[in-house]
Amino acid sequence: MQIGGGELMTYEEALGYLSSMQRFGIKPGLSRVEALALELGNPERRMKHLHIAGTNGKGSVAAMAESVLRQAGIKTGLFTSPHLCRYEERIKVCGRQISEDELARLASDAKGIVDELAGRGIESPTEFEICTAMCLEHFKDQGVELAVMEVGLGGRYDSTNIVVPEASVITHISYDHMEKLGKSLSQIAFDKGGILKKGVPAVLARQEDEALGMIKREAAAKGVRLSYPEHGYSYRTVKVGLTGTELEYDGDLLEGTFKTRLVGVHQADNAAAALAAIDAMMGLGWDITRDDARQGLMEAVHPGRFEVVGKDPMMIFDGAHNVDGAAALAATLGKVMGGVRPVAVAGFSADKDYSGMLGHLAPRISCLFATAPSHARSGARDSEAVAEEAKRLGLEAVSLGPPEEALAAGLARAREKCLPLLVCGSLYLVGELRSRLLAD
Repeated sequence: MQIGGGELMTYEEALGYLSSMQRFGIKPGLSRVEALALELGNPERRMKHLHIAGTNGKGSVAAMAESVLRQAGIKTGLFTSPHLCRYEERIKVCGRQISEDELARLASDAKGIVDELAGRGIESPTEFEICTAMCLEHFKDQGVELAVMEVGLGGRYDSTNIVVPEASVITHISYDHMEKLGKSLSQIAFDKGGILKKGVPAVLARQEDEALGMIKREAAAKGVRLSYPEHGYSYRTVKVGLTGTELEYDGDLLEGTFKTRLVGVHQADNAAAALAAIDAMMGLGWDITRDDARQGLMEAVHPGRFEVVGKDPMMIFDGAHNVDGAAALAATLGKVMGGVRPVAVAGFSADKDYSGMLGHLAPRISCLFATAPSHARSGARDSEAVAEEAKRLGLEAVSLGPPEEALAAGLARAREKCLPLLVCGSLYLVGELRSRLLAD
């Protein structure tokens, strides 16, 4: 039976419907997703949650925390966005993506509800709000015990904020989406801090003083116990290499040396935040052991984040899409590449500070083939402008427009010079070219 009375769509029709709802953009407020959830019988109340916000690293923390929880025998859900290659990547139960048929069924139900609500004069939800409701309904249907929910944008007014979690996590806060979240770190932190709930423990990754101060004030107002580096947990990076990142962690109930396959100087920060979240869950009575944490962290995967594939040439896919992420990518290249500077294929979304990102990357790459993602939420930055900025920074750079042309040229140059190939600048570009390369 269709909950919303909608006709059953095919998978292709479902994707088309969800894509069509992007016309409503990103709108603050929870009323639309709350109306959707109410019509579905509030599926979010049928499971526990771990809620994760932040500017950078929240997807990595979500992937690591979910892997540990699954290792402990907990039936997990994982909601992340955006996807790299296929829409189904956003919704997983115990590591398995939702099927095409189930996605189509849920989208059909959602459309029926949206149409009914529109008939009552209720404002249409956005694509992300519909996706959130579909995800929660799927988790309920699958009997998920604990859902790891990654915030889409901000926190306070994000559709995932209808959940009341077991614990909250806020990863590193930096400048991104300032047109919606605010121009200062404190304004952005205020929005991210909106996921904090009264009496629910919260974990913070390492923060700038301005952001930390705002989160502390928000936590104090809500009676939230905060755990953050050197105040609740501590850690030390042991090693960063092409095979992963190792750290020593010391918390309330969890301590020892841990390793993740996720590569990067920043992944020690993310791994420590994930372990601190697990530490908090253990304190709430969840049956998780140190061995679960060690094995789960090691088995976590998060494609498109300093993902190394192939040998001729070695290819690195990294979806860093803001200045803070580009700085982490540059630092990681400096740490693990031994002075080798890859050939880069790069393209940026129109709303990103491509000049600031290139400023960090230029000293770590040998040349740049500029392109533009075929699909980006805010549109793509002109590849000619990207190439000109790279030249201004002293790089050899060429604008090739279509991503497949830039990829072919980058591969040819990398093979000619016996250098690695780096695809970067946008998750949309990484997803597009990663799909093409892995298919080949």
